Amino acid sequence: MYFNMNKIKIFYILCFVFLLTGCEKLFIKPDAENTATGIFTQAWQYTKSHYCCFDSKQVDWDNVYQTYSARVDDGMDADSLHRVIHQMLSVLEDEGIAIVGELGTLRHEIDNSMYPSNLDTAVVTNNYTAYYNDYNLDYYDHGGYSVFNGEVAYLRKFSKDRVENRLWSIWMNQYKGLIMDFRNLGPDDHNISYECNDETKEEELSNIIMNPKPRNREIGSKRLKIGAGENDYRTNKLKVGDSGCIPRNDYPIIILCNRETYGGSNRTVYAMSTLSNVTVIGDRTGGGNISGSTFMLSNGWLLNIPGGTIFDLDGNTLQSGFDPDIFINDDTATTDKDEIIEKALELLN
Repeated sequence: MYFNMNKIKIFYILCFVFLLTGCEKLFIKPDAENTATGIFTQAWQYTKSHYCCFDSKQVDWDNVYQTYSARVDDGMDADSLHRVIHQMLSVLEDEGIAIVGELGTLRHEIDNSMYPSNLDTAVVTNNYTAYYNDYNLDYYDHGGYSVFNGEVAYLRKFSKDRVENRLWSIWMNQYKGLIMDFRNLGPDDHNISYECNDETKEEELSNIIMNPKPRNREIGSKRLKIGAGENDYRTNKLKVGDSGCIPRNDYPIIILCNRETYGGSNRTVYAMSTLSNVTVIGDRTGGGNISGSTFMLSNGWLLNIPGGTIFDLDGNTLQSGFDPDIFINDDTATTDKDEIIEKALELLN
């Protein structure tokens, strides 16, 4: 009897251990082994589970694994592993994806060398944003923005703690128009747009979207990855509503953009472009996705993956940018004039 009782105890102990092991596989995601192959697989798997746009990119991520895992072995050094993971992630051609490791931050950089840069910062600094009088522009600085001929305000710097005060000052001074320069501005260069959630809706609000009618006007949709499955998405309407800055409805605004206008700036320019009093000029925007998440790999490296993307009302994704209302390039041969700013001044006069 004692022997049988021991066997019964052993049986229950084994069952308990089995259940614990099964639960761990179901509910606990073990860390990857801290080896080159383990870290590579962990980066690939997290991207597969959290990236938002495999469908629109038309990328077979399983096939990508087969291609790049063949370049990884446990005898390689950290620099080499970092490069291979970066090369794998670059297949997605998304500037929002980054891997931070031995070589610093590596991200995919879109090659725009075949297009005009459409911004010479020295020309803008010397002729449009300094105490400088030329072309009868009568420039002067007024609390962080420029004014031409006392009539047209020009805003390029969107510091997070001052942009709303500058906009209020512009509205209060009743200038005849505003030029907002988003050229070469990326995801973290302004604080204009922000999200507001409540129990029934998820809205995109923008301090610079002036008095749209009706309120909470739909301008597209936002799709977020919410699970590891291929089709685990949540889609919400993308809306704009008025908040702090409300000038008169007919106030003309010219937005300047180029192929280096991306991320949050791309999204804000699109939201503004839906208003009748806004004209976008320059070149196509650079695009970009939203809602990035950062994950720490087992060896301490950081992986940043965008988890959402924006669509316009026609269902076109904005991740690759969108066209302006008026295409115009800056002439690099002129060192005293920015043709895109000049076109904006022409439109406002």
